[in-house]
Formats: sequence, C-alpha cells, structure tokens
Amino acid sequence: MDHRLEAGATHFQQPVSQPRRPPVGRSQKGFFPRMNPSRIQAVDTVHLESLPEYEAELKWFYGELADLPELTYERLGVAYVAFKSEQIELLIRLCPDPRIDGRCLRVTIAVTSLEWVEDQLLERSCAFQRISGIARSDRSIDMLDPAGNRVRLRQLSRFAPL
Repeated sequence: MDHRLEAGATHFQQPVSQPRRPPVGRSQKGFFPRMNPSRIQAVDTVHLESLPEYEAELKWFYGELADLPELTYERLGVAYVAFKSEQIELLIRLCPDPRIDGRCLRVTIAVTSLEWVEDQLLERSCAFQRISGIARSDRSIDMLDPAGNRVRLRQLSRFAPL
C-alpha cells in the first residue's frame, strides 16, 4: 500500500477500499450460495403453433377471453395469428404439422377478472384447473388453449406481479 503525503495535504491520503464480494458460490458467512443478481424477466416474443382450423377459436381465446389486442402479422407467406401485450408478442403459426407439447407451460397471461374468465370457460364447456396459492391474490387457471398448448391465466393484481 502506498501512503504518500501529497503537496498541500495535511494528512496522509488513505486509498478508498471497496467492500470485498465473496467468491461466487459462497455467502458472506460461507454457508449459503450467493445468488446471481442477473435474471431474465420476460421474452419479447412467444412462439406457438396450431392447425389452421383452430384460427377462430384462438382469436376468441387470446383476443376476447384473455383480452389481448390482435396484430396483423405475416412472414414469408406463412399464416400467423398474432397478439401483443405491452412489448411482448404472441405469435401462433398456423401450419399443417404443428409441434405442440401440452405438458409444458408455454405462456402465462394476467387477466383483469379471473371470475369472468371462469364463467366464460364454463359457458363454453372448456376444461380447466383452478390453482390457488397461500395469498388470496395468488390464483390462476391452468388449461390447454384451443390448439393444445398449455396456458396459465392469472388474476392481474398490483400486489402479485407475474
């Protein structure tokens, strides 16, 4: 360490030390792993696939039921049904051989009224599963969209962000 007296200084200048960060994998006390502060919060585009004959049902499901504004989207002559929520786009490619895995959750959508959504689904005899957490605001519906993609609809709440 170099402690020099600079011209005009009345005391020795101590170098400012930065607090040491523990190495990755150890906490300050050494018991718990340190969490990486970097996280991906959202994606900019969700890609799904569907058979073309489900186009009208998909527009009802995502446009009317989930209340997402519809976009016009076409790419190289391939038909899409597209929706947008803030900066995130939901693109559903209409193709004769869609790759769909109904076991994997593909998208979570926050809706303003989960009760209204349940009423609409019951009216159309759609199968769904209610999921409740510990907090009253932690409620959601898991289901398959008309094409067979697994979707979660959550109650929009300022206390329970996505």
